[in-house]
Amino acid sequence: TLKNGSRGEAAKELQRFLNDKLAMGLVVDGIIGPKSIAVIKTWQRANGLVADGLIGPLTKAKINAKAQ
Repeated sequence: TLKNGSRGEAAKELQRFLNDKLAMGLVVDGIIGPKSIAVIKTWQRANGLVADGLIGPLTKAKINAKAQ
Protein backbone atom coordinates (compact mmCIF):
# COMPACT_ATOMS: atom_id res chain seq x y z
CA THR A 1 0.00 0.00 0.00
CA LEU A 2 1.32 3.43 -0.95
CA LYS A 3 0.45 6.30 1.37
CA ASN A 4 1.70 9.68 2.51
CA GLY A 5 5.45 9.40 3.03
CA SER A 6 5.89 6.32 0.82
CA ARG A 7 9.07 6.39 -1.26
CA GLY A 8 10.61 4.47 -4.11
CA GLU A 9 10.06 3.31 -7.66
CA ALA A 10 6.40 2.41 -7.07
CA ALA A 11 5.79 5.98 -5.90
CA LYS A 12 7.44 7.30 -9.08
CA GLU A 13 5.26 5.05 -11.21
CA LEU A 14 2.17 6.35 -9.45
CA GLN A 15 3.25 9.96 -9.94
CA ARG A 16 3.86 9.32 -13.66
CA PHE A 17 0.41 7.72 -13.99
CA LEU A 18 -1.30 10.65 -12.27
CA ASN A 19 0.56 13.13 -14.47
CA ASP A 20 -0.38 11.20 -17.62
CA LYS A 21 -4.05 10.75 -16.71
CA LEU A 22 -4.75 14.01 -14.85
CA ALA A 23 -2.02 16.32 -16.16
CA MET A 24 -1.35 17.44 -12.59
CA GLY A 25 2.30 18.34 -13.05
CA LEU A 26 3.47 16.40 -10.02
CA VAL A 27 7.21 16.27 -9.50
CA VAL A 28 8.25 12.67 -10.17
CA ASP A 29 10.54 12.38 -7.17
CA GLY A 30 9.40 9.04 -5.79
CA ILE A 31 8.01 10.58 -2.61
CA ILE A 32 4.27 10.53 -1.94
CA GLY A 33 3.48 13.82 -0.22
CA PRO A 34 0.44 16.03 0.40
CA LYS A 35 0.03 17.12 -3.24
CA SER A 36 0.19 13.52 -4.47
CA ILE A 37 -2.35 12.47 -1.83
CA ALA A 38 -4.74 15.25 -2.88
CA VAL A 39 -4.49 14.16 -6.52
CA ILE A 40 -4.98 10.50 -5.56
CA LYS A 41 -8.14 11.38 -3.62
CA THR A 42 -9.50 13.34 -6.58
CA TRP A 43 -8.78 10.41 -8.89
CA GLN A 44 -10.36 7.92 -6.46
CA ARG A 45 -13.57 9.99 -6.23
CA ALA A 46 -13.74 10.30 -10.03
CA ASN A 47 -13.40 6.52 -10.36
CA GLY A 48 -16.00 5.46 -7.79
CA LEU A 49 -13.54 4.52 -5.05
CA VAL A 50 -13.33 5.54 -1.41
CA ALA A 51 -11.24 8.73 -1.44
CA ASP A 52 -8.84 7.80 1.36
CA GLY A 53 -5.60 8.71 -0.41
CA LEU A 54 -4.23 5.18 0.01
CA ILE A 55 -3.15 3.07 -2.92
CA GLY A 56 -4.43 -0.27 -1.72
CA PRO A 57 -5.61 -3.30 -3.73
CA LEU A 58 -8.80 -1.77 -5.17
CA THR A 59 -7.17 1.50 -6.20
CA LYS A 60 -4.14 -0.30 -7.61
CA ALA A 61 -6.35 -2.65 -9.66
CA LYS A 62 -8.27 0.29 -11.14
CA ILE A 63 -5.04 2.17 -11.89
CA ASN A 64 -3.58 -0.89 -13.59
CA ALA A 65 -6.74 -1.33 -15.68
CA LYS A 66 -6.64 2.31 -16.81
CA ALA A 67 -2.89 2.30 -17.46
CA GLN A 68 -3.18 -0.35 -20.16
